[in-house]
Formats: sequence, structure tokens, C-alpha cells
Amino acid sequence: MSFELSASDIKQTQKSIAALIAHTKKTKDSKLNINLVIGLEEDQTLPENDNTPRIVPVRNRLEKSTEKSILLITKDSSEPYVHALKEKGAPTEDTFARIISYHKLKSLSGKPQEMKKLYHEYDLILADYRIYPFLRRTLGSKFYSSKEKIPFMIQMAKPSKKIDYSRTEGEPPEDKRCDPIYVKKQVISIVKNTFFIPSNKSHFISVVVGDTDKDPKKLAENVSDILSFLTDIKRKPIGGLLAADGIKSLHVRTSESIPLPVRENDEI
Repeated sequence: MSFELSASDIKQTQKSIAALIAHTKKTKDSKLNINLVIGLEEDQTLPENDNTPRIVPVRNRLEKSTEKSILLITKDSSEPYVHALKEKGAPTEDTFARIISYHKLKSLSGKPQEMKKLYHEYDLILADYRIYPFLRRTLGSKFYSSKEKIPFMIQMAKPSKKIDYSRTEGEPPEDKRCDPIYVKKQVISIVKNTFFIPSNKSHFISVVVGDTDKDPKKLAENVSDILSFLTDIKRKPIGGLLAADGIKSLHVRTSESIPLPVRENDEI
């Protein structure tokens, strides 16, 4: 059974989020993300951290892809993908600020100034799932220490029965297809929804529910969606990782605030 907030819990959540928004607008000139912080019981276990973001669907959109400067890292070579994705009239024509191959990324990895530029120039980094396992050592720990710059995995085309996906470690399947429509759908999902990265080294999970420019009611709905997804066993293997009775506390906060309760009995 998934975790459900009561009517009074939802009311308390809206109250806490409204307080965060009011405080931020008084003290900051720019918006801040609001995070749901889930405290876990000692016996609640999670998978080992593999630095791979899991998408959590929410009913109220966080952002639009048109608001993001996106870097796409492809399997070698990037030319076929650039041609397909940037072709005039393609749904991805204006989606990516830059498309580079993994080979190109490796050539930049030994140049600190170039990597610093990559880090600061793009809001979002996406990568072909076939080269995704190698990214951590190529990009470096800085990209993974901040959730804002951790890369997301995408597929360049929908899996096909005609492709042999069985392979030895380090040998990605040979698939040169690129479907701009399928790629665009993934980009929209990543930007619209939120995500989490499970870790067995912490008793807390932090998930962005939106920002301080959004409506408290809609953000409270996102809180409810996140909790339902993470505790619903039907959502496995991506969701359903938490037991409803494994949740100890629930709070919302910004990076510059104290935590405020989601439920009336959650201590501050």
C-alpha cells in the first residue's frame, strides 16, 4: 500500500510551502527550489548509490525544455545524431544548445578550463545510455557532487526487437538509430518531472517539488505524487523503494531555510 497524505496533512503542507515562498520573496531576488526531505527509519534500506537519477512523475510541471540550455553527449560519432536532431523541422531542432560525442568529451576532460566551462554553461546534461556508465570518471566528481549538474540517461531510439542488447561488459549494443520524436519525449519528461538518487549511505531522501515562483497548492500536490510513487510497489523497479511505515519524518525546505513540517506531528 502506498503512502497517502491526509486532508489535514495536505493543508499543513500548503501552509509550510506558502511560508517558504513568502520568506524567499522577502529575502531573495531570485527563486529557490523547494525540496521534500524524507527522513527514514533505521531499518529502511535503499539500493547502493549508482549516481543515476530516477524520474519521479508529478502532475504539475517543474520547468519547460525551452527554458533550459541542454548539452547532449552521444556515442561516437556525434555526426549522425547532430544531423537527425538538428534537422530543420525536427521536434528537437532547437532542443540542444550543443551536441558532442563521448570521444570529444574525453578530449576535453584533461583541460580544467574547458570542463569548468561545460559545468557553468549548461543547465542540463543528457547522455546516451550506452556511454553513461563511463561519464563519472570522465566528467569528474564536481558534476556529481551537485544534483543540479548530474547527467541524465536517455535512449536515442525506442528499444527494438531487431537489436541484440545482450553484450559483455563495456560493449554497448550496435544501434545507429536516432528518433527525434522519442528523444524529445524523454527530454520533456526529464525537465517536467522531478527525480531522486537512492543511496544506502543516508537516512534521508531529498526531492525537488518545484520552486518559490509556483503555487503552494500545486507544489503540495507534487509532494503527494512523490510520496505515492516512492512507496507504491507497482512502480518498481524505479519507484516503490520505500515502505510506507519506513518513513519517519517529512519536511519541506529551501537551501536557505529551516525545514517546515508536511504533517502536523512532524517536529521541526
